[in-house]
Amino acid sequence: MKQVVSFLTALVLAFGCAASFAADRADTKSEPNVFAVVERVNINTADAETISKALHRVGLKKAQAIIEWRKANGKFSSHEQLLEVKGIGKATLENNRDRILL
Repeated sequence: MKQVVSFLTALVLAFGCAASFAADRADTKSEPNVFAVVERVNINTADAETISKALHRVGLKKAQAIIEWRKANGKFSSHEQLLEVKGIGKATLENNRDRILL
């Protein structure tokens, strides 16, 4: 009986240490969260604030330029058309490709 209690005590301590370690790792900001949900945005229907929140390195000014392009030219039919928007370059497009819905 003593061995069972010792075993269970060791098991509880080991589990507690592992849980504490996992909690500490979860608070670490230096490593990306592999379970993070990627926010996606439809650039043909979203407003400027929604676009700027969803896309990396796209502020309100660039988001408004996306909307102005959309008003002048109609809906985007490809991701590459974003390159026609002032302030949107290849790097911005590639960094956001998985976030952009058409």
